Amino acid sequence: ASCWEWTGGTSGQMVLLNAMGVTSLSSFGSPVIPHYVWEATHPIVDGIAGWGWSDPGLGVLNNRFTVGTATPVTGWTNTPTAGQAGICVAPDGFSVVSGFTPAYADEAVAIWENILLFIWEGTGLTPATWGSIKTQF
Repeated sequence: ASCWEWTGGTSGQMVLLNAMGVTSLSSFGSPVIPHYVWEATHPIVDGIAGWGWSDPGLGVLNNRFTVGTATPVTGWTNTPTAGQAGICVAPDGFSVVSGFTPAYADEAVAIWENILLFIWEGTGLTPATWGSIKTQF
């Protein structure tokens, strides 16, 4: 689950975040601040050289998470700090919740690929058209 503005939505978003092991959040926009890897051996961060990102002028918000049962993989401080988590793995061990906006990251494609490969590890993830994906529902 990823949202560029978690706090701009409904209370249903907090229900989802709570179910994914996040207990609270705080949002922020510009100026751009650094993002850091907290779990260097996690597959989500594999091969990512930098976590820089740029705000394209849209006022994109990111979020700092306080985690309960989620496992933080990245964060907004250079060492794990309460209330500063960015990308987390939910307690089920394969769902991912993000307060970091990968869409504007310098290595956006690689980050999204790592997240998707982590989620669907071992399921033969291959490129597909939206039409073929819809037929599976």
